[in-house]
Amino acid sequence: MILFISLRMVLSVSSGELLAATILERQGEFGPVRWTATVTGVRINDGGYSFRNPDTFSALAGDSLARVSSALAP
Repeated sequence: MILFISLRMVLSVSSGELLAATILERQGEFGPVRWTATVTGVRINDGGYSFRNPDTFSALAGDSLARVSSALAP
């Protein structure tokens, strides 16, 4: 529910429920990751199946990754 609300409010996504469900359904295996930030401040990690690891097959593309990083920033 928090993911849905964040997506809807911060990203102005009209179908936040669908996007949140898709992200969670497609989420791969999990485990410990190391978080870093790019030079532009986008938070990324080294998780082998993470949408926020730019080196994986399922990584979010540039602008999408930046928007998600901003929406989920502490």
